Amino acid sequence: MRAALPEPTTDHLRIVAWSDPVIDAVGHDPRSAYVETFWLGVLGPSTTWLIRRLAAGLDEAPEGFDLPLGDTARSLGLGGEGRHSPFVRALGRCVQFDLAHPDGDDMLAVRRRLPPLTRRQLVRLPESVQLAHQRHVEADLATPPLEKMRRRSRRLALSLLELGETLEETERQLLRWRFHPSLCHESARWAWDRHCDARAAASAKASKASKAGAEASTASTASTASTASTASTEASQASTEASTASRASAASEASPAASTARVPASAATATASVPDDSLTVRALPTSPADADQPVRPDGPAAA
Repeated sequence: MRAALPEPTTDHLRIVAWSDPVIDAVGHDPRSAYVETFWLGVLGPSTTWLIRRLAAGLDEAPEGFDLPLGDTARSLGLGGEGRHSPFVRALGRCVQFDLAHPDGDDMLAVRRRLPPLTRRQLVRLPESVQLAHQRHVEADLATPPLEKMRRRSRRLALSLLELGETLEETERQLLRWRFHPSLCHESARWAWDRHCDARAAASAKASKASKAGAEASTASTASTASTASTASTEASQASTEASTASRASAASEASPAASTARVPASAATATASVPDDSLTVRALPTSPADADQPVRPDGPAAA
Protein backbone atom coordinates (compact mmCIF):
# COMPACT_ATOMS: atom_id res chain seq x y z
CA MET A 1 0.00 0.00 0.00
CA ARG A 2 1.33 3.43 -0.93
CA ALA A 3 2.34 5.73 1.90
CA ALA A 4 0.27 8.87 2.27
CA LEU A 5 1.91 12.25 1.93
CA PRO A 6 2.52 13.65 5.43
CA GLU A 7 1.60 17.25 6.00
CA PRO A 8 4.70 19.45 5.51
CA THR A 9 6.03 20.92 8.75
CA THR A 10 8.15 23.64 7.11
CA ASP A 11 7.77 26.02 4.20
CA HIS A 12 10.25 23.93 2.16
CA LEU A 13 10.18 20.35 0.88
CA ARG A 14 13.32 18.48 -0.08
CA ILE A 15 12.99 16.94 -3.56
CA VAL A 16 15.27 14.03 -4.58
CA ALA A 17 15.33 11.71 -7.59
CA TRP A 18 13.55 8.36 -7.36
CA SER A 19 15.92 5.86 -8.95
CA ASP A 20 14.06 3.06 -10.76
CA PRO A 21 16.12 1.36 -13.50
CA VAL A 22 13.11 -0.22 -15.20
CA ILE A 23 10.93 2.89 -15.41
CA ASP A 24 13.95 5.05 -16.22
CA ALA A 25 14.54 2.81 -19.24
CA VAL A 26 10.99 2.52 -20.63
CA GLY A 27 9.28 5.56 -19.13
CA HIS A 28 8.47 8.96 -20.60
CA ASP A 29 9.80 12.37 -19.74
CA PRO A 30 7.17 14.44 -17.85
CA ARG A 31 7.50 17.15 -20.53
CA SER A 32 6.98 14.75 -23.43
CA ALA A 33 4.04 14.56 -25.82
CA TYR A 34 3.09 11.18 -24.33
CA VAL A 35 2.50 12.67 -20.88
CA GLU A 36 0.62 15.66 -22.28
CA THR A 37 -1.58 13.49 -24.51
CA PHE A 38 -2.29 10.50 -22.25
CA TRP A 39 -1.25 11.18 -18.63
CA LEU A 40 -2.94 14.60 -18.53
CA GLY A 41 -6.43 13.12 -18.49
CA VAL A 42 -5.46 10.88 -15.56
CA LEU A 43 -3.49 13.30 -13.38
CA GLY A 44 -5.27 16.55 -14.16
CA PRO A 45 -3.57 19.80 -15.18
CA SER A 46 -2.37 20.86 -11.71
CA THR A 47 -0.52 17.62 -10.98
CA THR A 48 0.86 17.44 -14.53
CA TRP A 49 2.34 20.94 -14.28
CA LEU A 50 3.72 20.15 -10.82
CA ILE A 51 5.47 16.94 -11.92
CA ARG A 52 6.96 18.84 -14.86
CA ARG A 53 8.24 21.53 -12.52
CA LEU A 54 9.83 18.91 -10.24
CA ALA A 55 11.46 17.13 -13.20
CA ALA A 56 12.93 20.42 -14.42
CA GLY A 57 14.32 21.08 -10.94
CA LEU A 58 15.98 17.65 -10.87
CA ASP A 59 17.52 18.32 -14.28
CA GLU A 60 19.18 21.43 -12.87
CA ALA A 61 20.11 19.80 -9.55
CA PRO A 62 20.33 15.99 -9.94
CA GLU A 63 21.43 15.62 -6.31
CA GLY A 64 18.19 17.23 -5.11
CA PHE A 65 16.86 20.67 -4.24
CA ASP A 66 14.66 22.49 -1.75
CA LEU A 67 11.19 23.30 -3.08
CA PRO A 68 9.65 26.48 -1.59
CA LEU A 69 6.04 25.45 -1.11
CA GLY A 70 4.39 28.87 -1.01
CA ASP A 71 6.27 30.32 -4.00
CA THR A 72 5.77 27.16 -6.08
CA ALA A 73 2.07 27.05 -5.30
CA ARG A 74 1.56 30.68 -6.36
CA SER A 75 3.69 30.28 -9.50
CA LEU A 76 1.45 27.38 -10.58
CA GLY A 77 -1.72 29.27 -9.73
CA LEU A 78 -2.50 26.93 -6.83
CA GLY A 79 -3.12 29.21 -3.88
CA GLY A 80 -4.25 28.38 -0.41
CA GLU A 81 -2.61 26.88 2.65
CA GLY A 82 -3.11 23.78 4.77
CA ARG A 83 -3.55 20.12 4.05
CA HIS A 84 -6.56 20.60 1.78
CA SER A 85 -5.10 23.36 -0.36
CA PRO A 86 -4.94 22.70 -4.15
CA PHE A 87 -1.14 22.56 -4.07
CA VAL A 88 -0.95 19.96 -1.28
CA ARG A 89 -3.63 17.92 -3.07
CA ALA A 90 -1.51 17.98 -6.23
CA LEU A 91 1.46 16.66 -4.23
CA GLY A 92 -0.83 13.99 -2.82
CA ARG A 93 -1.90 12.92 -6.33
CA CYS A 94 1.75 12.47 -7.29
CA VAL A 95 2.03 10.00 -4.41
CA GLN A 96 -1.35 8.42 -5.21
CA PHE A 97 -0.34 7.59 -8.80
CA ASP A 98 3.07 6.27 -7.74
CA LEU A 99 4.98 9.16 -9.31
CA ALA A 100 6.53 10.13 -5.97
CA HIS A 101 6.81 8.75 -2.45
CA PRO A 102 7.75 10.22 0.94
CA ASP A 103 11.37 9.57 1.87
CA GLY A 104 11.75 10.74 5.44
CA ASP A 105 10.65 13.94 7.12
CA ASP A 106 9.92 16.77 4.71
CA MET A 107 11.50 14.85 1.82
CA LEU A 108 9.86 13.58 -1.37
CA ALA A 109 11.41 11.20 -3.92
CA VAL A 110 10.10 11.97 -7.42
CA ARG A 111 10.31 9.96 -10.63
CA ARG A 112 12.20 11.62 -13.44
CA ARG A 113 10.33 9.51 -15.99
CA LEU A 114 6.68 8.47 -15.95
CA PRO A 115 5.68 4.85 -16.68
CA PRO A 116 3.33 3.90 -19.52
CA LEU A 117 -0.35 3.97 -18.62
CA THR A 118 -1.81 0.82 -17.15
CA ARG A 119 -4.85 -0.84 -18.66
CA ARG A 120 -6.98 0.36 -15.75
CA GLN A 121 -5.91 3.96 -16.28
CA LEU A 122 -6.35 3.76 -20.04
CA VAL A 123 -9.98 2.58 -20.01
CA ARG A 124 -11.00 5.73 -18.12
CA LEU A 125 -9.93 7.94 -21.02
CA PRO A 126 -12.13 8.80 -24.02
CA GLU A 127 -12.24 6.23 -26.80
CA SER A 128 -10.43 8.53 -29.21
CA VAL A 129 -7.54 8.86 -26.75
CA GLN A 130 -7.46 5.08 -26.28
CA LEU A 131 -7.17 4.59 -30.05
CA ALA A 132 -4.40 7.19 -30.24
CA HIS A 133 -2.57 5.39 -27.44
CA GLN A 134 -2.86 2.09 -29.30
CA ARG A 135 -1.40 3.63 -32.46
CA HIS A 136 1.41 5.13 -30.39
CA VAL A 137 2.27 1.76 -28.85
CA GLU A 138 2.24 0.01 -32.23
CA ALA A 139 4.50 2.62 -33.77
CA ASP A 140 6.81 2.43 -30.77
CA LEU A 141 7.12 -1.34 -31.08
CA ALA A 142 7.96 -1.00 -34.78
CA THR A 143 10.79 1.45 -34.07
CA PRO A 144 14.25 -0.04 -33.41
CA PRO A 145 15.62 0.65 -29.89
CA LEU A 146 18.58 2.65 -31.24
CA GLU A 147 16.27 4.91 -33.22
CA LYS A 148 14.14 5.47 -30.13
CA MET A 149 17.21 6.47 -28.16
CA ARG A 150 18.35 8.80 -30.92
CA ARG A 151 14.98 10.54 -31.13
CA ARG A 152 14.84 10.94 -27.38
CA SER A 153 18.35 12.35 -27.10
CA ARG A 154 17.70 14.78 -29.97
CA ARG A 155 14.50 16.08 -28.41
CA LEU A 156 16.23 16.57 -25.08
CA ALA A 157 19.20 18.31 -26.71
CA LEU A 158 16.93 20.68 -28.62
CA SER A 159 14.98 21.48 -25.46
CA LEU A 160 18.21 22.30 -23.61
CA LEU A 161 19.37 24.66 -26.37
CA GLU A 162 16.01 26.41 -26.45
CA LEU A 163 16.32 26.92 -22.70
CA GLY A 164 19.60 28.79 -23.27
CA GLU A 165 22.26 26.11 -22.78
CA THR A 166 25.42 26.12 -24.92
CA LEU A 167 26.39 23.33 -27.29
CA GLU A 168 29.06 22.02 -24.92
CA GLU A 169 26.80 22.11 -21.87
CA THR A 170 24.06 20.32 -23.80
CA GLU A 171 26.41 17.49 -24.70
CA ARG A 172 27.64 17.22 -21.10
CA GLN A 173 24.06 17.07 -19.82
CA LEU A 174 23.25 14.22 -22.22
CA LEU A 175 26.27 12.38 -20.86
CA ARG A 176 25.01 12.91 -17.32
CA TRP A 177 21.73 11.34 -18.42
CA ARG A 178 23.80 8.28 -19.44
CA PHE A 179 23.38 8.40 -23.19
CA HIS A 180 26.20 6.87 -25.23
CA PRO A 181 28.99 9.43 -25.84
CA SER A 182 28.76 9.16 -29.63
CA LEU A 183 24.98 9.62 -29.46
CA CYS A 184 25.43 12.65 -27.17
CA HIS A 185 27.77 14.30 -29.67
CA GLU A 186 25.58 13.53 -32.69
CA SER A 187 22.36 14.64 -31.00
CA ALA A 188 23.91 17.85 -29.68
CA ARG A 189 25.22 18.78 -33.15
CA TRP A 190 21.88 17.97 -34.78
CA ALA A 191 20.00 20.04 -32.24
CA TRP A 192 22.49 22.92 -32.61
CA ASP A 193 21.99 23.03 -36.39
CA ARG A 194 18.21 23.04 -35.99
CA HIS A 195 18.43 25.71 -33.31
CA CYS A 196 20.64 27.96 -35.49
CA ASP A 197 18.36 27.50 -38.52
CA ALA A 198 15.30 28.45 -36.47
CA ARG A 199 17.07 31.49 -35.04
CA ALA A 200 18.22 32.64 -38.49
CA ALA A 201 14.69 32.23 -39.88
CA ALA A 202 13.27 34.25 -37.00
CA SER A 203 15.88 36.97 -37.53
CA ALA A 204 15.15 37.13 -41.27
CA LYS A 205 11.43 37.39 -40.58
CA ALA A 206 11.99 40.21 -38.10
CA SER A 207 14.29 42.02 -40.55
CA LYS A 208 11.71 41.69 -43.32
CA ALA A 209 9.00 43.05 -41.07
CA SER A 210 11.24 45.97 -40.05
CA LYS A 211 12.04 46.75 -43.70
CA ALA A 212 8.36 46.67 -44.62
CA GLY A 213 7.62 49.04 -41.75
CA ALA A 214 10.35 51.45 -42.89
CA GLU A 215 9.03 51.41 -46.47
CA ALA A 216 5.52 52.09 -45.25
CA SER A 217 6.80 54.98 -43.14
CA THR A 218 8.72 56.44 -46.11
CA ALA A 219 5.66 56.15 -48.36
CA SER A 220 3.52 57.84 -45.74
CA THR A 221 6.04 60.69 -45.37
CA ALA A 222 6.22 61.17 -49.15
CA SER A 223 2.44 61.18 -49.42
CA THR A 224 2.20 63.76 -46.65
CA ALA A 225 4.82 65.98 -48.32
CA SER A 226 3.05 65.70 -51.70
CA THR A 227 -0.28 66.61 -50.14
CA ALA A 228 1.29 69.61 -48.40
CA SER A 229 2.96 70.76 -51.63
CA THR A 230 -0.32 70.50 -53.55
CA ALA A 231 -2.14 72.43 -50.87
CA SER A 232 0.55 75.12 -50.91
CA THR A 233 0.31 75.44 -54.71
CA GLU A 234 -3.47 75.69 -54.58
CA ALA A 235 -3.24 78.31 -51.85
CA SER A 236 -0.73 80.31 -53.91
CA GLN A 237 -2.98 80.17 -56.96
CA ALA A 238 -5.98 81.26 -54.89
CA SER A 239 -3.96 84.15 -53.48
CA THR A 240 -2.90 85.25 -56.97
CA GLU A 241 -6.48 85.12 -58.24
CA ALA A 242 -7.69 87.10 -55.24
CA SER A 243 -5.02 89.74 -55.79
CA THR A 244 -5.91 90.04 -59.50
CA ALA A 245 -9.60 90.36 -58.67
CA SER A 246 -8.85 93.00 -56.06
CA ARG A 247 -6.84 95.11 -58.49
CA ALA A 248 -9.56 94.83 -61.15
CA SER A 249 -12.22 95.90 -58.67
CA ALA A 250 -10.15 98.89 -57.55
CA ALA A 251 -9.64 100.00 -61.15
CA SER A 252 -13.36 99.68 -61.88
CA GLU A 253 -14.29 101.82 -58.89
CA ALA A 254 -11.72 104.55 -59.81
CA SER A 255 -12.94 104.94 -63.50
CA PRO A 256 -16.35 106.62 -62.83
CA ALA A 257 -14.75 109.13 -60.49
CA ALA A 258 -12.21 110.17 -63.09
CA SER A 259 -14.96 110.61 -65.71
CA THR A 260 -17.01 112.72 -63.33
CA ALA A 261 -14.01 114.90 -62.56
CA ARG A 262 -13.41 115.56 -66.24
CA VAL A 263 -16.95 116.74 -67.08
CA PRO A 264 -16.80 120.18 -65.33
CA ALA A 265 -13.50 120.96 -67.01
CA SER A 266 -14.99 120.24 -70.42
CA ALA A 267 -18.03 122.32 -69.69
CA ALA A 268 -15.89 125.19 -68.44
CA THR A 269 -13.84 125.05 -71.60
CA ALA A 270 -16.93 125.10 -73.75
CA THR A 271 -18.38 128.10 -71.85
CA ALA A 272 -15.14 129.99 -72.03
CA SER A 273 -15.11 129.69 -75.83
CA VAL A 274 -18.40 131.55 -76.33
CA PRO A 275 -17.79 135.25 -77.55
CA ASP A 276 -18.64 137.97 -75.08
CA ASP A 277 -20.61 140.01 -77.66
CA SER A 278 -23.07 137.20 -78.14
CA LEU A 279 -24.30 137.55 -74.63
CA THR A 280 -27.20 139.91 -73.83
CA VAL A 281 -27.35 141.22 -70.35
CA ARG A 282 -30.74 142.43 -69.27
CA ALA A 283 -31.13 144.58 -66.16
CA LEU A 284 -33.87 143.45 -63.87
CA PRO A 285 -36.44 146.13 -62.86
CA THR A 286 -35.82 147.56 -59.44
CA SER A 287 -39.29 149.19 -58.98
CA PRO A 288 -42.88 148.91 -60.32
CA ALA A 289 -42.40 152.02 -62.42
CA ASP A 290 -39.37 150.67 -64.00
CA ALA A 291 -41.20 147.51 -64.83
CA ASP A 292 -43.56 149.43 -67.17
CA GLN A 293 -40.70 150.86 -69.15
CA PRO A 294 -39.45 148.86 -72.12
CA VAL A 295 -36.11 147.35 -71.72
CA ARG A 296 -33.57 148.85 -74.02
CA PRO A 297 -30.90 146.60 -75.34
CA ASP A 298 -27.35 147.66 -74.78
CA GLY A 299 -24.44 147.46 -77.03
CA PRO A 300 -23.97 148.12 -80.71
CA ALA A 301 -27.11 146.34 -81.76
CA ALA A 302 -29.27 148.91 -79.93
CA ALA A 303 -27.52 151.83 -81.59
